[in-house]
Amino acid sequence: MQKNLIIMILIFFLTAVAIFAGDDEMAKKDRIKYIGDLVITEEDIVEGDAIVMQGDLIIKGTVKGDAIISLGDAFIDSGGYVMGDIVTWKGKIYVDDFGKVDGKSIEHRLFDMTMDEDIFSVGTNDKRSNKEYDWEINIDKDEFDFDEEYDSGFEPRLSYNKVDGFFLGAKLPVFWSGDISPGLKIDGYGGYGFSNDRWQYFVELEKKFFRKNRLTFGIESHKITDTDDEWIIENWENSLAAFFLHEDFRDYFYRTGYSAYIGQNFGRVFSLRVKYLNDEYDATENNTNWALFGGDKDFRPNYGFLGYGVNAEEGNMRSVIAEGTLDILRGNLLLTGSVERSGYGLGGDFEFTRYIFEAKFRTRLSSYEGLAFRLKLGASGDDYLPVQKIFTLGGISTLRGYYHKEFAGDQMALLNVEYHIFAKKHADYFWLLKHMQLGIFADIGSTDNMLFSEFDIDQYKSDVGFAIMSSDGDLRLNIARRTDTGKDPWVVTFRVTQPF
Repeated sequence: MQKNLIIMILIFFLTAVAIFAGDDEMAKKDRIKYIGDLVITEEDIVEGDAIVMQGDLIIKGTVKGDAIISLGDAFIDSGGYVMGDIVTWKGKIYVDDFGKVDGKSIEHRLFDMTMDEDIFSVGTNDKRSNKEYDWEINIDKDEFDFDEEYDSGFEPRLSYNKVDGFFLGAKLPVFWSGDISPGLKIDGYGGYGFSNDRWQYFVELEKKFFRKNRLTFGIESHKITDTDDEWIIENWENSLAAFFLHEDFRDYFYRTGYSAYIGQNFGRVFSLRVKYLNDEYDATENNTNWALFGGDKDFRPNYGFLGYGVNAEEGNMRSVIAEGTLDILRGNLLLTGSVERSGYGLGGDFEFTRYIFEAKFRTRLSSYEGLAFRLKLGASGDDYLPVQKIFTLGGISTLRGYYHKEFAGDQMALLNVEYHIFAKKHADYFWLLKHMQLGIFADIGSTDNMLFSEFDIDQYKSDVGFAIMSSDGDLRLNIARRTDTGKDPWVVTFRVTQPF
C-alpha cells in the first residue's frame, strides 16, 4: 500500500512539473509530451526525465533520468537505455532483448487490481468478420516494431442458422506481397449453405501504407447471407443457440455486390473510413426448422416480429458509409459512429440516411467492483428506412426484460448499465463464488419515431435484473424483469459472451 502511494505521488508530481515547467532549466533537460507519442531516437541523449501524458513513450536512445508515462505504454527498443526507473500509470512496459533499464519497471493500474486483466475489459462483442463494411481500429503493438501476424493456411468455417442451415466453408490463406505490413493483402472466404443450396464468397484486395498513421485502400466483392443484427449477438453464439436450443436471434437477407474504401488511422486511438457500396438485396424465408433440442418450437419467421408476410426489401442499394472509431483512456472508453447515405444522386432503388453512435465504457471502482455502460443512438432524420435497416430493441443485449425485438422504429436510444462485484479477491469469505462474478443491471430504451423531436419519458421502456457470471464475465445467467408491470414473469437468459 505504501509503495502504491509513493508511485501515485511520483506520477502526479512529475505530471504537475511537466505542466508548469515552461521553458525553465528543468524543462530544457527533460523531454515532455502532453498528448501523443514521444520518440527518443538513436541519437538522442536525454539528460533528465522523459515524461508523456496520454501517449506512448518509445525509447531508442538514452534517458539518464526516469521514464514516466501516464495513460500510455513504454517501449524500450533495441539499443534503448533508461538509467532510472520506468513507471506507467494505466499502461504497460515492453523491453526489447537488447534494451536496458537500470532501475525498476513498475506498471501501475488505476486501483492496483490483483485480478486477471481479462476479467473486466473493453471491446466490441463481435469481430464481424463477415460484415465487411464494419471494421475496428488496429491498436496492436506490432505497429511499433514487429510485422503483423498473418494466416498461414486455410481456416474452416462452420455455422448454423434458420436461412443457410449448416454453412460449411473456409477462410482463405491471407496472401501478402512484399513486406507483410505495409503491403498488398488478398483475403477472403467461401462456402456453401446446405438448406438454401447457395454458394457464398467474400474476396478482398487491400493495400496499406505506413506503419503508423496507416493509410488503407481496398476493394472487395461478395455474395453472402447477411444480417444487421451482429451487434446483438455474435455469429458463433447464435449458431450454438440455433443448433441446440431452436433459437435464432437474427434476421437475414441476401446481399450481392462490391465496394471500395479508403481508411486512415491517426496513431492508435482514432480511425476514419469512407466506403462506397453497390449491392443487390434479396429477401429470403426460413429454409430449415431443425434443432437438436426444442423440437416443439419453431424458428421465428424471418422479420416476423414486424407482422405476417413482412420481409427484407429487395432492390439495388448504392450507399456511401463514413465511420470513425475513437479509443480513449487506453481502451476504457470506446466511441464509434457512422453515417450511411443511400440514393440522393448515387442511384439505386433506396433513398435514406442513417446515423448510428455508440459509446462503451468500463472501469474498476475498487479492487472488487466494476462499472460498465453502453449508450447507443440511432436516427434516420425524415427518411423512411427499409426493413433491413430499421432499429429494434427487446431481448438479449438490449432491453433484457422484454421479448425479442418487441420494439422497432426509425429512431433508437438505448442505455445499458451494469455494476459488477468480483468475488475472486475475497474467495476466503465467499468460497462458493470463488470463480464467479455477480452483477446488477438496468436497461432503458425506446424506438419511438418522435424520439429526438420531442422528449417524453413515457416513450421509454426499462427493466432491471441481476446476473451470475463466470470469473471472466463470458458465461452468464441473466434474470431480468420489466419495470412497467408486475404481471409479466421474469425473463431468464443464458449467454456465453458479454452483452456489450
